[in-house]
Amino acid sequence: WNQFISRLLTSSADLIEVKEKLLKKSISLEQIVFGNKTLPWKNPNFKEEIFLQTDPEFTAYPWEILTTNSDFFFERRNFYRGIRSNSHITEKGEAKNFLLIENPVLENLTDSVKKEGKKISDLLEDHSSIPCKRLKQDQFRLTRFWDEISSAAYLHYAGHSEKGGIPIPLENILLCEEIGRAKLPNLKIVFLNSCHSAFEGENTSGLATQFLKSG
Repeated sequence: WNQFISRLLTSSADLIEVKEKLLKKSISLEQIVFGNKTLPWKNPNFKEEIFLQTDPEFTAYPWEILTTNSDFFFERRNFYRGIRSNSHITEKGEAKNFLLIENPVLENLTDSVKKEGKKISDLLEDHSSIPCKRLKQDQFRLTRFWDEISSAAYLHYAGHSEKGGIPIPLENILLCEEIGRAKLPNLKIVFLNSCHSAFEGENTSGLATQFLKSG
């Protein structure tokens, strides 16, 4: 959010100023989306989880800057974001695409991931009628991930992953628990060729478990 605000300011801002700017943007977003509706999270007694689900094309909107009666969504431990993939699959018919994600992250994996991606892509082109969408590292962003995965029946991930999930270097984030909270019954086969993909910690479920949770 500091980067977001820095685009609007000529000099670096402290936390108080950042929040003041974000609040103005938050009010504008709230009015555009909800108008004059009475929002339950504005009630002083509201203490429930907030699970906001959107269609894929709206995942880029900064929903985290919306506010409750006391704080921003991004300051709450029980705020979650999800994707409404079911509605899109119904509109488009049964998902049939093959989604190939190449995300080496580490320099020593770059060559092997490229070779793996090319082999799979060539194999599908020569021996299958399944359309293949190939997301390379310079195209791999959170919004693109949700956009493409909602119409995929098959997912092959090649590259690096950590115990906390799949890194998205362009946005400096880890993708893991959001998958488990999404609804992805369209996926028939998920192949994770990366380290820690089956990791299970005391308080953390790994990627394999998150995909199972998603349906």
